Amino acid sequence: MYCFINGRCHFNTLGMGERTRWGLKYVITYSTNWMGPINSDWIKENGDHWAGGRIDIYGVPGEHYPIEYGLRPMHVDDWNALGDYLNTLETDFLWSYEQLIEYFQYQYGKEIRWADDITN
Repeated sequence: MYCFINGRCHFNTLGMGERTRWGLKYVITYSTNWMGPINSDWIKENGDHWAGGRIDIYGVPGEHYPIEYGLRPMHVDDWNALGDYLNTLETDFLWSYEQLIEYFQYQYGKEIRWADDITN
């Protein structure tokens, strides 16, 4: 289902037909975009070892701007690992938020420590 090409993890859809436009294969890429938490009261209450923001998705056919999936705050170590994983991920069709998180946790070998699971 996946192979490493030039240091990037590429997932393909063998048997599903190749998705192309004008003879070019679609390549969807992903990255994290940090946006906080930046509320000083929240940081005082929960500590500064959290990061949240969004996943930016580039290369989706027909989209002129990146697609965004929101990411609620998670432990900063998990955020960094997710960012490293997404920076190497290429797919030939848009993955859902759930697929991205599921495959990341599988590769990471553990579940993300979400702030709302720990702080509540």
